[in-house]
Amino acid sequence: MSWFVQKNDLREGVIGIGDEVFMIGRFMNHDGLLTNVPSVRFGHLSMGVLGIQHSAGHQQPSFAVEMLSRPGYSGSPVYVYRVPHDLETGNIIIGNSRARLLGINWGFITEKAEVREEIAVTAGMVEDEPPNAVKYVRVNTGMNGVVPAWHLAKLLSSGPIKREREAIIAQERAATKPDGSV
Repeated sequence: MSWFVQKNDLREGVIGIGDEVFMIGRFMNHDGLLTNVPSVRFGHLSMGVLGIQHSAGHQQPSFAVEMLSRPGYSGSPVYVYRVPHDLETGNIIIGNSRARLLGINWGFITEKAEVREEIAVTAGMVEDEPPNAVKYVRVNTGMNGVVPAWHLAKLLSSGPIKREREAIIAQERAATKPDGSV
């Protein structure tokens, strides 16, 4: 959990708007035959945590991340990192960046977009039946919602999940020999 972004990291400048992000998931159309082949998508941290309207109807505290994505990446870990550079020369400093878990991708942030109303006439439509009218559609904003890592840390450190994790650690310690081998 030392890699998890903390609640005050944005305020203290540890991470910031515009920082690089990447998420690792499965490109569902090409996810391998015998083994899964991971796919990495890249982007930038666009907004700090705010309540974003989830498609399921509730407010979800989330980072807004602008990144190329597609269906199938929900649940993927999203990492944030800053590429260090020399302000005087503009040179990038290689090998001095540490990725941290920003959170878990929950999907696309969408919004309503008005469309011109058209009457859809379907084959076999009964004369008395009213035609379907479309007034708006949900469109992808180009941003993904990311549940902050500190919410994941809270979940992993409470209740049954914490007890299960502690039991696994205890079993591993019991199975370890004095020399450290298993």
